[in-house]
Amino acid sequence: MSKAISGKIIFLSIFIILFGGIFTSKALGLWAEEAEEKLVKYDNLDAYKPDDIRGSFSFTEVSTYYDIPVEDLLKAFKYPLDVDPNTIFGKDFEERFATYSTDTQELGNGSIKQFVAIYHDLPYILDETVLLPTEALIVLKEHRSLDEETLNYLDNHIVEISLNTVEEPLIEDESIEEEPIIKGTTTFTQVINMGIEKSDIEAIIGGTIEKENQVIRDYCVANDLNFSEIKAALETLVNKE
Repeated sequence: MSKAISGKIIFLSIFIILFGGIFTSKALGLWAEEAEEKLVKYDNLDAYKPDDIRGSFSFTEVSTYYDIPVEDLLKAFKYPLDVDPNTIFGKDFEERFATYSTDTQELGNGSIKQFVAIYHDLPYILDETVLLPTEALIVLKEHRSLDEETLNYLDNHIVEISLNTVEEPLIEDESIEEEPIIKGTTTFTQVINMGIEKSDIEAIIGGTIEKENQVIRDYCVANDLNFSEIKAALETLVNKE
């Protein structure tokens, strides 16, 4: 190999090493700019429309584009506050929260859109197929005052997430055949029909039952009560009968 050719190879190598990183950085920057360019703002608001939130957006990007503290996103969707927000994507929600999805409702990327819209009170059509964790309701209530329509919507689209069912698959004990006494759809009327006095139920929930046909879980969400604790106390009462 001649010295001239050898010199050219060395020069090219140095060029690639010095400027390759710069080109890569620019490419990544252009990608970020293109991602933001695809977001559409409202005609009369300086805010991006939640509809454009894609499953490939990380919590960091959602926080940046939609002006929501990462901590609020982490708390709302049941993540530890020390987790890296760059590793959380809406596209993974469907699998992560599969236990809580039904044929007609699911907790997925649409849940992030809904949360963002309500968080900033943005014009947005509330989606009846979307679910949100109980923690999301708590964060939203802490952030702003919610109107009655939004509260009624949330009361019917909230699920209480157990970390056990998120972090590992459910293991069913085949030896247990009996169904739970109190379910997520159980009403006060049904518990009263089990022989429990209304006054005893009110002592457990620490309040007055205005509507006996109200779902107990909905009452707990509306009054910031832990449904699991109320459920356990009521089941103990029923088992004594």
